[in-house]
Amino acid sequence: MSKIYLYLNLAFLFVEALNTVKAAVTCYGTSPADLFDVRSITRQTAVQGHLGGKDTICGFSDPAAADVLEFNLEENALKTAEIFRYPDQGHAFLNGTDRSAQKRNELRFVNKDTDPKSAALKVRDLVWPRISAFFINNLGGDTKVD
Repeated sequence: MSKIYLYLNLAFLFVEALNTVKAAVTCYGTSPADLFDVRSITRQTAVQGHLGGKDTICGFSDPAAADVLEFNLEENALKTAEIFRYPDQGHAFLNGTDRSAQKRNELRFVNKDTDPKSAALKVRDLVWPRISAFFINNLGGDTKVD
């Protein structure tokens, strides 16, 4: 999780120091409030989030943390703040690697008789175009998404 904290913190620091981040996407969670306060980021930066309803990483990406993240992002938002929730998904549902699939099974984010890679495929096919469209809408550029 330290890498995810780093990415979110870097986006926050760029916003605070340089005022240059126009759009940011978080997948799976947020850093704890003692690392940075997300409430100020949406004053300058559009934010989109994608969180699984079966995620059990408390305080980071579980449904209660998603509620707090959504509230905090929208509380002072001058820019877009949207959170998408996927009730049947656990942590790392966008990661289609074998290692991620094995971990999703171990953590019981899918039924034991279900292939975790195929179980999340429909959701991944929904999420990636949402992320692409979000960046296109907030950063400009080619509106054709492959």
